[in-house]
Parts: sequence; structure tokens; C-alpha cells
Amino acid sequence: MTSSTKEERLAGTLILSQFKMFNEAVVVFEKQIEPAFWKGFDRCIQRFIKDNGWEGEVGFVPKGYCWLAPKAWKLEGGDWKYWFETHTRGDDSVDYSLATLAGVGTERAELGFCFEIRPRRFGGAKKLGAYLNARDPQCREQLVAMDFEDLTKGNYFLPFTVDINLVAECWQEYGEFPEDHEVFNKLSAALDTLREAIFIFDEMFSAFTEPDE
Repeated sequence: MTSSTKEERLAGTLILSQFKMFNEAVVVFEKQIEPAFWKGFDRCIQRFIKDNGWEGEVGFVPKGYCWLAPKAWKLEGGDWKYWFETHTRGDDSVDYSLATLAGVGTERAELGFCFEIRPRRFGGAKKLGAYLNARDPQCREQLVAMDFEDLTKGNYFLPFTVDINLVAECWQEYGEFPEDHEVFNKLSAALDTLREAIFIFDEMFSAFTEPDE
């Protein structure tokens, strides 16, 4: 027999007492609002990629993530030294991604961009850790000052949010989410921060010498 809290029973009772309206709301959200929001989200990132001459892939809903990187980080053969990827910190398995992004989910989770690196380029995670520990902390301090969070092992996380009130206003006015609407202002600001941070990441790994194959 499953147990539930008093709050959960009250929430369930409220839902069931207005079940027709609740069902209609879920259908509209899942079939119309949510796909339209992530379409605008993808287009905002795609526009940034194009405007800055970067490369990447968008498609948050079908792929589950987006990634992007300046072309200077691309290696011969098409692999990448580093890249930025959308990342959820915490458990968002029970919440809609939009709820997580807006900070109104039931779980403590955040959506943002994560700086990714392949430890094998450094001979494994231990050698990567040793390299980072031996570096001057100035780069890390600069990134933290830009609101990046050090996840250790060379990964840095930059969270961002959306204002759910702006999401509602945008939907009411347009019935869609144009990529240049202010609802994506914080996403655009985060993308600008990524662009500013590439020089710091380059400096952080400037003393690394590729191992002989």
C-alpha cells in the first residue's frame, strides 16, 4: 500500500474535484505550450550559434539536450576538445523541464549550461585532476565571479532561469515563443557569458600538452 502526505492527498483531492479542467490543462500544456516553448528555446540558441560562427546541435525535446562550441575547440577528425551542453543539476525526473527551468518544480533542480571536457585527453580523470590542482586558481576565480559553479573534474555549470510570468504573458500575446522575446533574456545572457568565458577556459588549459598517440 502506497503512503502519501497530507499535502499530497489535499493536492490530489483538488485535482480530482476539478478533473475535467485539469485534464484539459495538461493536454493544452503538453500538446501546445511545451513544444512551442522549447521550439523558441532551440531557435534562440541556434541564432546565437549562427551569429557567432560556432557549431552545435539543438533540439532540446527530441535529443534531451543542446550543445555548442566555438570552432576553435574542434579537433581534427571532428571531435571536440571542449564544449558547452545543457545540463540539469539535481533530480528533475518527476517535473516538467519548464517547471525546473522556471524554478517552480517539486524537486530541487536547476537547468543550465555545463562546460564539458574529455578526461581521456589528459590520460584519465586522475591526471586531469592533477593538472587542474597544479594550475593557478585565477581562472577558477574568474569563472566563479561570472556565476559558474565548479563541479570539479574540469566541469563548470552556469545555471539560468526563465520568469514563468513572462512565459504566460508571451503565450497569451503570441500563442508561441519568438526567440527574440524577453522571455529568453536570461538564456541570451547565459549564452553571452559562455562567449566571454571561452578565453578563460582556453587559458585554464593552455599549459596542457597533448600526449603522444
